[in-house]
Parts: sequence; structure tokens; C-alpha cells
Amino acid sequence: MRRTLLVALVLPVLMLSSLPLAALFWSKTATGVTRGLAQEEHVYYGYIPREMWGVAWLSGLEEFRFDPATVVTRGHVVVVGNHDGTRVRVYTLPYGRLVEDTVLNKLQKVTVTLPNGTLFKVSASQPATVILMAGRGMERGEADASIFFTAVDGRYVGKEFVFIAVQGKTGLPFRVYALEDSDVTITDVNGTKVQEFRVPANGYKELSFESLQTYRLTSTGNVILKSGALGTCFYPAVEGGFVGKLFYGSSGPDEEWPEWAPPHFVMTGLTASKIEIVDLGFKREYGEADLAAGSNVSRQLKLSHMVVQSEQPIVLLMESSGVGFLGLRAGQEAYVDIPTDEPYPGEVPHISQVGSKGEAYLFAYKETTVTIDDVRIRLSPDQVEPLTPGFHRISATENILIQLTNWPAQVYSPLTHSETRLANLAACIPSIQAVSLANTGLNLKPVVASELPWVYIVVASIVVVLVALMLLRRRKKP
Repeated sequence: MRRTLLVALVLPVLMLSSLPLAALFWSKTATGVTRGLAQEEHVYYGYIPREMWGVAWLSGLEEFRFDPATVVTRGHVVVVGNHDGTRVRVYTLPYGRLVEDTVLNKLQKVTVTLPNGTLFKVSASQPATVILMAGRGMERGEADASIFFTAVDGRYVGKEFVFIAVQGKTGLPFRVYALEDSDVTITDVNGTKVQEFRVPANGYKELSFESLQTYRLTSTGNVILKSGALGTCFYPAVEGGFVGKLFYGSSGPDEEWPEWAPPHFVMTGLTASKIEIVDLGFKREYGEADLAAGSNVSRQLKLSHMVVQSEQPIVLLMESSGVGFLGLRAGQEAYVDIPTDEPYPGEVPHISQVGSKGEAYLFAYKETTVTIDDVRIRLSPDQVEPLTPGFHRISATENILIQLTNWPAQVYSPLTHSETRLANLAACIPSIQAVSLANTGLNLKPVVASELPWVYIVVASIVVVLVALMLLRRRKKP
């Protein structure tokens, strides 16, 4: 009797305790996807710049002046679902106050508005597309930004992208760069096909969409998706992350750049390296640079489409006004440029000098020891560390994310000296987990096809002629 009673009491408990395991097994057999008991979150960090405004050029007075119509006191964090059933939570830092908690299906989006000067964290149960944007032009869908979009798995190289058309109302601001031969299809939120085309390896396609609408890109080969030409931007490396040897992108044609802000690229590295810049449009060499160890090389590149190849790993930064993100994986060391307020050299009509100034923050997801120029700093989870302007050697024991906000610091004209900030900005934030993902198995082809040198062709031709003459002479002998 006692044994029967014991079994009656214990058996239900054992059955209840086995439910999670049974549920896990059922999920695996029903969906074909193995899910861990505690799925790791995908985390995105960022900062709404504390000052958002611009200046207007008064041609009659030949000077810049503050434009009150450009002032905004808020920014937006837009999260788009890459997968169905993605739980998204948005917090403000440093206190971790929850301001949004929702579930998104694929192509659904949520917009969280935050005041200037806010540090924030986005947590998603699956990789999502997270966009930081601000400015009246951005809100109206009238402004561009230099943005590399993340694929649905969080990498910058992939075969499927879910994205928002951050673009102005003119031009063809979007570029699809094919790393492999690719058949590309783009659909809208209703599943309607809006674009379909083929791009060969090392080719590209320029596109335009309806501003601020959401789209899905699928490709048979690996591609990179970029929008805009203007603005600060760290170039993602084809190998994965932001420290690498191969980069695709554009700086835009000459006419897209104001005369006082030409495209300014900074290449930094810890190891001496030879760098080659290729004009992707004409498939020919554009220029070369020699990078010394622990130093930088700056170039003004005016290429609609380009490839930068380096013998050793480097960081490539397009330095202009705007916002850019850089991620480093655990144990990776990089030489990073945080722009100072030193003016660019050059002669520009009506303007003697233009400077730039960077404000940067480093975000830690886990308890991390960060080394900045041989100084070790212990950071707690979700802690933020400001970075001073200048060049820094940076590494960490865990993955970290850096946001750079860069603006023209001072504009000098004959009659006045005016400071400016950002009127508009937009950037796609990588997850702190995705920066350590490598892109393997890519079927890459040389950008510039190697040709047999003419000297070898001439020599070979001469040899053929001589051999032919010798054979003729032998035949003529009795």
C-alpha cells in the first residue's frame, strides 16, 4: 500500500519534470532546428548624439550660419525582424530601463524614439536589422547616409538581407556588390517582386527604392548591400568583422561631395602593409599606399565603386560627418582612428579650413578587460567607456562594439567662424555577437584579371619564329 502511494505521488512529479525535455524534443522533430535550453540573445548598442543641428550656406554673405530649422531633440532606433517570432527588448543605459518589449515577425518593424544623449541597448532573441537614425531629413525620407546593411544572420556578407530604404528622393543610392555570380531578387513587405537581376562576381548593381519602406533581398551568391555615399562609415571586411584584407564599397562620384568635405579615407594597421586600391567600375588599379606598422595612411578617394586590398589586416574608415560602428572580437587587436578637431589641409573657395571631430563610445556586453594603448580597464556587462580623439591600439578579452559620431568641428569663412553638428544621420548597428563570425567558403575571383605580360608574349613569338626558321633550314639541306 505504501509503495503504491509513493508511486502515485512521485510519478506525476517525474512526468512534469520531463515536460521541458519533451517539448525540446518535439520542437526539434517538428521544425528540424535544434534549440538550446537557454538561447543566447543578440545584442546591439548605440548612442543618440546629444546635439543634432546643421548650418546653412548664405551665398550672398559667403558664410555659414546656424539653421534653427534643422534642430532635433530626438533620435530613432528602428528594429526590423529578420525571422518570425523574434522577441525584441529595448533598454536605456546605464540603468537598464525597459522602454520596449515586443515580438516581430519577418519584415515587421518597431520604432523606438529616444531623446538626444541617450545610451541604449537592443536585445533580440534572433538576429535582427537595427537602424539608428535621426534628423528631419531622415524622418521625411529625404536624406542619405553611408550604410552597410547586415544580412539576416548578422554578417555583412550574405545571401539574404532585410532592410529599410534609407535614401533621398533622387539618384540610385543603393549598391549591391557581388562577391560571387549572383541572381538577385528583391521583394516588398507584401511579397511583391520589385527588382530582379543578375550580377557577375566583382560586379555591382545600382538601385533605388521607395524611401523608408522595408524590403527583402535574396541572392544565389554572396553579396554586400550598401546605401549612400556621404557620411562616416567603417568598412566591413569581406573575411568577417572589421579588421581584414579585402573591402568593397564606394565613395561616390565627385559631384556628390561638397567642395569643403571631399571623401577622406583613413587606413590603419598594426603591421606594415602594401595596400592596393582598385577602380571596380573599370577593373583597373587606381592607386597604391605603403602603410607603416602602427600607423595610418589617409587618401582622398573619389570612386563610384572600389575595392581595397591589403597584404596585412587593416581597418578602413571613411571619415566624414555621420555615425559609424566598429566591432572587435575577443582577443583581436586593432589600430583605430577617432578623428580629432584638426582641420583638413586644402584650398577651398570662401572657406580656408574645415575640421572634423569624433565622439566615440565603447560598449561591453560581458565582463571584459579592455586594453587601450597599454592601459587596462575592467568593464562590467552593459558598461560604456568613452574614447578620446586620436589613434588608439584597442583590444578586449570579450567582443566589444564602438560607435563613432563624427562631425565637422569648425568651418572658417572670411566673415565668420561657425561650428556645426549633424543635421541627419543613419547607421546599421551590428550585433556584438556577429562581429566574431567569419565568412568562409566564399568563391572569390581576382578583381583585376592577371594578364600575360607583353614582354613574355614578344619573347615567345621570337622563339617560335626562330624555331620555324631552323626547321626550314634543315629541310633545305640535301
